[in-house]
Amino acid sequence: MKSPFAPNANGVVVVKLVQPYASNVAGETAGFLPEIAKALVKKGIAHLPSDAPAASEVATGPEMTTRKFHPLDHDKNGKKGGSPKPAADDDLTAARQEYREALNRQPFHGWDAAELRKRIAEAQADA
Repeated sequence: MKSPFAPNANGVVVVKLVQPYASNVAGETAGFLPEIAKALVKKGIAHLPSDAPAASEVATGPEMTTRKFHPLDHDKNGKKGGSPKPAADDDLTAARQEYREALNRQPFHGWDAAELRKRIAEAQADA
């Protein structure tokens, strides 16, 4: 009779993980060297695909369900960088242009349209 931990053609034993192990997620199937696969099954971290685990053997607690993207992936396209552009605000753009024309200098980009118009009015009142 063939051993359940006999390696396949690639030299690995395929097991289904019950708990996360290294970079593998619980519920995935993964191939390991026979010695490692045997130890994982013995410790209850994995089981052979032909053996379904009992409900009490299934891991409980937090589990990673999706792979994470790069931490600098701001627009969620799988590559780092690429912050999404904010929506254009025509009122704010017009207020900035009025500020440039009235005061002959660049506005602070942290100000909203109301603040810009207030500063324009103050500058015109002082003049």
